[in-house]
Amino acid sequence: MKKSFPLHSHRALKNAIASRGQASIPPGELIRLIRERLHMTQRQLAQRCRIPQSHLTLIEQGKGDVQYGTLTRILEALFCRPILQIETQKDFDSIIVDRIHQVAERRVKRTLGTMALESQEPDQETSKEMLRREERRLLHELSSEIWDDETI
Repeated sequence: MKKSFPLHSHRALKNAIASRGQASIPPGELIRLIRERLHMTQRQLAQRCRIPQSHLTLIEQGKGDVQYGTLTRILEALFCRPILQIETQKDFDSIIVDRIHQVAERRVKRTLGTMALESQEPDQETSKEMLRREERRLLHELSSEIWDDETI
């Protein structure tokens, strides 16, 4: 059964986007909204961008991991172009300071563990001073070293 879309469905598309506020719309949902606004079927869009309809269905349902090149082809077939917008979770200086603290804490704990094995564990104030010194050293000698053991 064919879906019927009124010409004012552009308002529905705008409302769907606006209702998200600052949250982004998943690419598949956005593709579906634009496709429907253009009164285009999945089959027609899949043909226009030369991908299997089953793949387009998965993308629209949010079940497929869409590559940037595929996303670009789909959007161009919908008379759109992607614009990549990056938003940092927090400012870069804060990210670096937090990372320095994590690295310094891990290194000092490792040193304290070794010292404890040798019955040379320092008191709490000395441990805190070791942490502060390592943080200052890492900040003063800032390099990519702070990311060496990081995995996402």
